[in-house]
Amino acid sequence: MKLPRIGTYILEKAAYYKNRDFILGDTEETYENISESENSFKANLWFWSEVIYCLPGFIRNNIYWGTIMFSNYIKIAFRNLIKYKSFSVINLSGLAMGLACSILILLYVTDELSYDRFNEKGENIYRVVKDHIYSGNILPVAVTPAALGPALKDEYPEIVEASRVKYYRRTIKQDDNFYSEKLLYADPSFLTMFSFPLKHGNKETALNDPFSIILSETLAEKLFANKDPIGKNIFIDNELNLKVTGIYRNVPKN
Repeated sequence: MKLPRIGTYILEKAAYYKNRDFILGDTEETYENISESENSFKANLWFWSEVIYCLPGFIRNNIYWGTIMFSNYIKIAFRNLIKYKSFSVINLSGLAMGLACSILILLYVTDELSYDRFNEKGENIYRVVKDHIYSGNILPVAVTPAALGPALKDEYPEIVEASRVKYYRRTIKQDDNFYSEKLLYADPSFLTMFSFPLKHGNKETALNDPFSIILSETLAEKLFANKDPIGKNIFIDNELNLKVTGIYRNVPKN
């Protein structure tokens, strides 16, 4: 019977090279004797007990020889660097530039692929676009009629929810302070479709009133400092009087 391959490998590595053949020969002979006189189960049990007994030597030898080989590689590399200076500078510069470019590309791709991944329902959220024809060229744009969202939801049962959005830059007035900010007008369903966590307020009802507004943590701090903004009023372009009904946590740009 042949000795188990993995156990034999461990014994070979753990044994001193001068006694390796002697140890393996005795082990194989004893293994066969136990198999013939007893059974293969007891032979395997004895063999693996010997392997376990040799494991400290196996680990020690691997660490010892691995350390020696690594130190030799370092010495050879250092000597080559000293001996062939110009060649070494070219190789190291190329390696450094290659690593730097690879890392920058990896960071860029990772950042690009991370956009909107925070949305828990992201796999089921779609943006509606339409084709505009300019001079015979088709240009897809995310601009659709305001009535399209409710109409699609009413006519297609597979559409669970829809939200219309539109960006404007407006002037916000609070007390005697004026700030130019980019605002997003959206349906109440926006907060249930997208995973923007609210620090204050209830996302189920925060936008039910057409004259309600939720602010980012940064804007709330700018407008109200350390005061509680919930329930306070702000003015948009000196025309709209809106009540603050929620504060959402700052989110990264992606």
